[in-house]
Amino acid sequence: MGFVFTLVFVFVAYYSPQAVLGDYAQYHIEFAIAAITLIACLISAPGSGAFKFPQTYALCGLVLTVALSLLFVWPGAIPSNLMDFMPSAMIFFFILWSCKTKRQLQVLVLVLLSAALFTIYKGYSAQLNLDYKSLYVLMMRNDDGDWFFRIRGLTFQNDPNDLAQFFVAMLPLSFLLWKKGSPVRNVLFVYLPSAGLIFGMFLTHSRGGMVALMVVAVMVGRKKIGVLPSLIGGLVVFGGLMASGFSGGRDVGANAGEDRMAAWSAGLGLIKGHPLFGVGFKRFTDFYEITAHNTIVVTAAELGLIGLFFWLLFTLPSVRDMIQIASASAPEAKEEADEEHPLLLSPRWKKPLRSSPTFAFTNRLATAYGSGLPLQAPSGHASAPATLHRSPVIRHQSHFSGFDVGDRRDPGKTQADVRRMANVVLASFSGFLAASWFLSRPYTMTLFLIAGISAVVVRIAQTEGLEVQPLALSRAAKLSAIATILLVAVVYVVLRISHLFPK
Repeated sequence: MGFVFTLVFVFVAYYSPQAVLGDYAQYHIEFAIAAITLIACLISAPGSGAFKFPQTYALCGLVLTVALSLLFVWPGAIPSNLMDFMPSAMIFFFILWSCKTKRQLQVLVLVLLSAALFTIYKGYSAQLNLDYKSLYVLMMRNDDGDWFFRIRGLTFQNDPNDLAQFFVAMLPLSFLLWKKGSPVRNVLFVYLPSAGLIFGMFLTHSRGGMVALMVVAVMVGRKKIGVLPSLIGGLVVFGGLMASGFSGGRDVGANAGEDRMAAWSAGLGLIKGHPLFGVGFKRFTDFYEITAHNTIVVTAAELGLIGLFFWLLFTLPSVRDMIQIASASAPEAKEEADEEHPLLLSPRWKKPLRSSPTFAFTNRLATAYGSGLPLQAPSGHASAPATLHRSPVIRHQSHFSGFDVGDRRDPGKTQADVRRMANVVLASFSGFLAASWFLSRPYTMTLFLIAGISAVVVRIAQTEGLEVQPLALSRAAKLSAIATILLVAVVYVVLRISHLFPK
C-alpha cells in the first residue's frame, strides 16, 4: 500500500498539482497526499534499514539547519519553510520504505518518464502554437536580441534549467527499463523516451543542461570504450550540441557567465558574514538581485557551512555506494553446498538457512506442494526431502531479494543486473550534480528521489550477496567535512582566476 501512495505522491508532484487537481489545487491537497503516504510507508518501514544509511541522519541535520537558519532572522517563517522543504526531503524515505524490488523501481521510473514526456508535449505544443502565455513556456532574448521559447514545468520545475536537470537525471534512469533480448520493449520504453528527453532538453535551451549531458555521455562511455575515448566523445557531443543551437543563441563562454561570477562573489561574502547557519533558507535573492547559479554557493550562503556539510553528508554516500556496487563482486561461498544453492543463503542474517533448526520442518512443509528445486539434506538428516517446490517460503525469499523467482535461477545474472543498476543510478547522479554546479537548486525533489533509488539498489545488492555496505556515518561525516572546505575553496579559486581575465 505504501508503494501505491508513493506513486500517487510522485505523480502529483511531477505532473504538478495544477495539472492533476485543477481548481482543487488551491486547497493544497498534495499535503494530505503526503501525510497519507507517510502513514502508509511507516507501516512497511521496519526492516528497511533506514538508520544504517548516513543519508537518514543528514536529512535530520538538514531539517534542523533549515530551522536554525531562520531562527535569528525570521522565526515566524520557520513553519512555512519547513512545509516547503519537507515534501521534497520525504521522498527519500517514501522510496526507501516502500520500494523493495527492481520491478517497483521500474514502475516508479515509468511514472517519472510519463511526467517528463507530458511536460515536453505541453511545452512543445505551446511553442508550435506561439502560445507565449502558456505556463509551460518562457520567452527570452538571446545574445542577438531575438526572442525564443524555452519550455519549463510547473511548481518546483518552473524554470527551464530545473526542468533540464530533471531530464538529464531521468535519461540514465530510463535504462532501468532495459531488458536483454526484448527489442520491442527496449524501443518503446527506453530508446524512444530517451530520444524524447534529449529533445526536451534541447527545448529548454539550458546551457547547464548541455554540460550535464556531456558528463552523462562520458560516464556511460567510460565502461565501454575507456575514460580517455569517452572524454573525447563527450567533447564531440558538446560540440554537436553547440552546433545544433542547443543554447538558444546564447554564448557559453566565460564572459557569458560574468553576472554569475558576480553572484558567486556575493555568495562568498554572505558565507563570510554568516558562516555557521547562513542568511536563511531560500533568502539568497534578498541580498543579491539574482541567485548564484551554483548549488554549493547557495547552500553555504543560505544554510551556512553546517548546512553545506549536511547536504554533502546526504549526497556523497549515495554516490560512493553506487561506485562500490558497480565494481563489487560476490563473496566466495564458505561451503560448497551453499555455493551450489545460493537461495539457501539468508540475506537478512547472512548465514546458511540449512543451519537453522527449522530447515527440516520447512522442507517437509514444502514437500506437500510437490517436487521442483533440488536441495541437499542438512548434515545428519539423510532422510530429509530431496526436492523442494517453489513454495511460499521461496517466493517470499525472492521478493525480499528484489527479483522474480524466474530471475533468481541464475544468481550470476542477478548480481550483474544489480551492478548495471548501480551504473545507471551513478550516471544519473553525475548528470544531476554536473548541472548543480551551474544551477542553484539544492533542495529540489529530484535529488532526494535519486538518493532514495540508490538506497534501494544498495539493499538489493546486499540481498544478492554482493560485498557492499553503506558508508559508515563517521567516515561519511569526515569526508563531508573535508569536501565542505574543498568545494568552497574551489569556488574561491575559480573567482580569483576569473578576476585575472576580466572582460
